Amino acid sequence: MTEHRLIESYRRLGLSIGASLEEIKTAYRQLARQYHPDINPEVHQDQFVAVHEAYRSLLEHWQDTDNGDVAKDTSTPAVSVTVKRTHGSPLTPEQEQLKRQAHKQWQLFLAEERFPRAIALLENLERQLSADEEVFAWQAETYYQWAVKLIDQRKSSSARTYLKKALRLDPHNQRLWREINRQFARLEQRSL
Repeated sequence: MTEHRLIESYRRLGLSIGASLEEIKTAYRQLARQYHPDINPEVHQDQFVAVHEAYRSLLEHWQDTDNGDVAKDTSTPAVSVTVKRTHGSPLTPEQEQLKRQAHKQWQLFLAEERFPRAIALLENLERQLSADEEVFAWQAETYYQWAVKLIDQRKSSSARTYLKKALRLDPHNQRLWREINRQFARLEQRSL
């Protein structure tokens, strides 16, 4: 399976890349109930088919992983950092190395809640990799986590701004949409 298809399958189910097999199954069951034509006749059948195909792709990936075709990890399937880009040629080995290093640094910045540094790192990476889809997803996740922290600090205006930025950066990530909607609901509760 191509990496782009794998990433799109995770996104179609509203999951982050590397979600566990149980998370994949749970997400599929929820979406299958939501989009099944017998349960919800107003939904177009193509939506249900797309969810089902994404689920099958991820199951195939897990089976390949279990059969030794990819390095086995008991918690998440192996996913390479390289993804298909929306523009330009595939990443060079140097760009792949840069991306892996930036990803590690980004994770450290998130763990330390150094959100401005994480954003600066990713914006620089974005310029160097010219519109890599995964970098946009990392930026969206950073803005989302920063917004959650701001909500906890009762900085509602800034939190709303960052939640909106996260949505603009990764608009097809259903998991992110659900989480952001929850945070907007928290903001509404606090403003009452």
